Amino acid sequence: ARTATLTVGSATYSVTQAGAFAVSPEVWNLSVAGGTQSVAVTDSELRVGAHLSAYSPPTGGACTTRIPEQYSSLAAALATANNGDTICVGAVDLNEQVSISKSVRISGVGFQGAGRSRIVTPDPAGAIASGAGYGVFVLASGVTIEGFEIVGLPILLWSDLPAASSVVIRNNWFQPVADVRPIHSDLQSQQSQITVVNNLFTLNGSGLFFAKIFD
Repeated sequence: ARTATLTVGSATYSVTQAGAFAVSPEVWNLSVAGGTQSVAVTDSELRVGAHLSAYSPPTGGACTTRIPEQYSSLAAALATANNGDTICVGAVDLNEQVSISKSVRISGVGFQGAGRSRIVTPDPAGAIASGAGYGVFVLASGVTIEGFEIVGLPILLWSDLPAASSVVIRNNWFQPVADVRPIHSDLQSQQSQITVVNNLFTLNGSGLFFAKIFD
């Protein structure tokens, strides 16, 4: 069997293939404390389970605005949102490109069950050709994006303000189009304190990209 070493932060794990080499997707075993976890591997992806099942979307009074009960799109909900609001998204497909210029928390129901919250870029090729190569465009500090299946183009972080910070991206499943980074912090961005935790990345050919210009 083939073996490999997986390094996550300061921890190192032993990964061993289980089953025939020709199986697609191949199945590998990831040895972790307390047992062994199966990991599906194809040519374009390695799935290492984050703690995705631990996600609990906000409910009740924690939600300031609801989709689709009050709005049919994220853009419409953002247009009337205030800083500090929580926008709760149900099990719907949001086929749109979104720009976020307010400090808000945007929470889906997750993607573990039959009902999923999805943000889908309507025309990735056309968006890239027009210079708008993003699915979600973060222009503000204090933004949280969680509990979504994000398909097509990436979350793009951008700000010319040094104070822009505290962006949290967690508990999402990214499925970018080929050779597109699922999360991209542009060269002209001066954001800091970007937290990316408990996300699943598949079909990811270019990795994550974070850059900062210093004056």
